[in-house]
Amino acid sequence: MPGILAHMTAAATLVVLVAQAQAADGWVNGNNSRIRLIAAPVKGADGATHLMAGVEIEMQPGWKTYWRSPGEAGGVPPEFDWKKSTNLSAATVLFPAPSRFADPAGDSIGYKHSVLFPVTLVAADASKPLALSVLVNFGVCARICIPEEHELALAADPADAANADRIGRALALVPVPAAAAGKDTPQFAGLKRDGASLVIDTQFPPGTSDPQVFAEALDSSYVPMANRIADTGDGHSRFRIDLSKSDDFKSPAGKMLRLTLAGDDIAGEVTAAIP
Repeated sequence: MPGILAHMTAAATLVVLVAQAQAADGWVNGNNSRIRLIAAPVKGADGATHLMAGVEIEMQPGWKTYWRSPGEAGGVPPEFDWKKSTNLSAATVLFPAPSRFADPAGDSIGYKHSVLFPVTLVAADASKPLALSVLVNFGVCARICIPEEHELALAADPADAANADRIGRALALVPVPAAAAGKDTPQFAGLKRDGASLVIDTQFPPGTSDPQVFAEALDSSYVPMANRIADTGDGHSRFRIDLSKSDDFKSPAGKMLRLTLAGDDIAGEVTAAIP
């Protein structure tokens, strides 16, 4: 797998920024970026309202941050540590569908401008207050990558309608599991081996401008990028992954992949075994 921070120059100085204080609106300034923690009650797909959090990152023009799998160019996938929270039993960070970016060192996967990661929360005791604290490690990159570390805290206030709207909009960008996918969601249509390559067939809504497939191995093996090799014009797109680019796939049969199908602010997700 390409090394972490693959497109840092040798002379680049590593900078780790630790937040000491948060502004009144929660923002903490970083290097060409800022970050904050918010929370609000959000109506879920089940129709019920649940208290959720959101970790929001904004970046200066020309800068990006990474998805949980950063792509060929290497990078810093975000990490979230909630152990200093009070009365929190579980926090699950959800990832909005990412974009693919061309890079001289190889394509990368992530977000430009801004991203808000919705977080599902489970209180240890629903009758008691919930105080959130999260240590976030992530990278912001342009021609070099700068790793950042920020500790954010928040006494969860369930009365902020503006934050509920922000988290709800980000939640709508999270890939829908195949079991819950509707006709307007990209569909997985098949997976097969072709020599040292893996061929993935998909069905996107007609007119999708830039369909993409992002593949991850459930055992954390490095998976090369999927490249679109055919598009029939009616929404059917075929992708190829060259498994020979990864030493982790010398014996690929049976390995489990999570496939994210994304395009035009709609995304689906499916788990499939390599035949």
